[in-house]
Amino acid sequence: MKNKEEKSDAEKCPVDLLVSSISSPRYGYHCTTKKKLERYHVSKRIIAPVRFWPNRLTAERWAKRTGREIILRIRLDHISYPLPDHKPAMFCPNDVTCFNC
Repeated sequence: MKNKEEKSDAEKCPVDLLVSSISSPRYGYHCTTKKKLERYHVSKRIIAPVRFWPNRLTAERWAKRTGREIILRIRLDHISYPLPDHKPAMFCPNDVTCFNC
């Protein structure tokens, strides 16, 4: 039986949960190179800040434009913010630990 004083996550910080669920996509696409991908596997994370695109199509266009041949699908566990100079790109101020090709 739970203690009456214990609260669920939603009761603890409803504003933070609401903001993160509205303004932050759950998954994104990160463009990178083979050399950086090797570093990601060694460290088991993408070190913050992590720039990403909200959908695969825009990530493919960016990868083609910049010469980055690898596109990773990343899971975002924290809130993310829009990049002011590369719309619709976004960034996450925390490390990303879940990613795949």
